[in-house]
Amino acid sequence: MASRFDQAFQTSALPQLLAEFGEPVVYRFAGGGTRSIDAIIERNPPAIFDAAGQPLLIELVIRVYRHQTLGVLSHEINRGSDSVDLRRRVDDATLSRMTVTRKLSDDSGVIVLALN
Repeated sequence: MASRFDQAFQTSALPQLLAEFGEPVVYRFAGGGTRSIDAIIERNPPAIFDAAGQPLLIELVIRVYRHQTLGVLSHEINRGSDSVDLRRRVDDATLSRMTVTRKLSDDSGVIVLALN
């Protein structure tokens, strides 16, 4: 069961964060189908290391709503097969397609995904 904080964050704070900082993206499911959602895009993510201390090569990190229509659900994610269409840089005129390489976290209604 989610804590009161998790519930409050998911119902109040996250929608406001996405309204303020979210950008439109298109999530493409490996099995077919797309979903237009808002995501908070981190274009210069800090280095992330695996258990052996090796750096993971991650170009972008996105935060999306864990929701069946406004975001994606954990069980819908296919790492290495799903992709996301987004602007790689803020001033890009066209969208780039990037692959979902790993799920970094899933907490308080937010799923954090690494893209390459």
